[in-house]
Amino acid sequence: MELHPTEAEKQHFDSGVAFAEQGRFDKAISEFTKAIETYPRWAQAYRNRGAAYLQKGDWHEAISDSSKAIELDLDLPGAYYIRGGAYIEIGEVDRGIADCSRAIELDPNDPIGYYNRGRGYLFRSNDKAISDLNKAIELDPEHADAYGVRGTAYLDKGEFDRAIDDLTKSIELSPETRDAMTYNNRGIAYFEKGDFDTALEDFNKAIELDSNFALSYNNRGFISFEKGDLDAALKDLDKAIELEPNYAQAYINRAAVYSELGDFDKALADWDQVIRLYPDSAWYYYRRGLVYEELGENTEAIKDFEKAISLSSDPNLIQQAEQEIEKLKK
Repeated sequence: MELHPTEAEKQHFDSGVAFAEQGRFDKAISEFTKAIETYPRWAQAYRNRGAAYLQKGDWHEAISDSSKAIELDLDLPGAYYIRGGAYIEIGEVDRGIADCSRAIELDPNDPIGYYNRGRGYLFRSNDKAISDLNKAIELDPEHADAYGVRGTAYLDKGEFDRAIDDLTKSIELSPETRDAMTYNNRGIAYFEKGDFDTALEDFNKAIELDSNFALSYNNRGFISFEKGDLDAALKDLDKAIELEPNYAQAYINRAAVYSELGDFDKALADWDQVIRLYPDSAWYYYRRGLVYEELGENTEAIKDFEKAISLSSDPNLIQQAEQEIEKLKK
């Protein structure tokens, strides 16, 4: 049994590293696999192949390889933050956070552990996410992804100026690798500040980068609605729904456009879709009730208002629904 990798195995490993640095992850995986085939106890090779799988979005392969690396070397920090990052991607957030915490214990000066744990905390606590991302940026001030995720955390907190600053920094640091989501999120921040024109530019850029990005079609459509361009709004919202047939917010926004156009039959059809997706939302029954009211279908409107009351614990919504019922029964 070999105690150390041979020169040939090292050559495959080094080639894998080089290919990974070039972004040629399939080639990197092939080279790491060759090294593993002849020296199957090489933890670092499994760790690096797992990292390549992570970059490709092969989350389960990344988990498998990083787990094998940990089995071979319990103190290999990179294997923990790779597995942690993959766990976060498949929705096993707590396992991901735990792995990243172990990586930080083993190497508190590696920014990737903090970055990945910050991504996990984004699903649990924006403040904890920001704390970890602050540390990642302190350790690596050129970490474009850390600025992007921290910007998202600030966006969730409603701190729109900070969100814009971070998302802009992320774009400036690595404009060639920024994805549609980065521009979309910055567009949302500009929209929330009332800067519709700049928001529109960002949603346009997001769609340019990913022509199948339903989220940005919906957001651009909503801006067109706010600006009074109803034809453009319908075109974008139709596209969002074509791409994501269960996209409730796009149906809600399109229903608003149809109502503005006075096409209440189509608005009603969209509210039917929303309620199909969220059958326990009091607010949506209330909104559909208003459309029935516009159509003169008072019996159906009253049914929806009564359903809203039965589902709601919001005294304001209950009062509004009761007022509509009283008006229709006069």
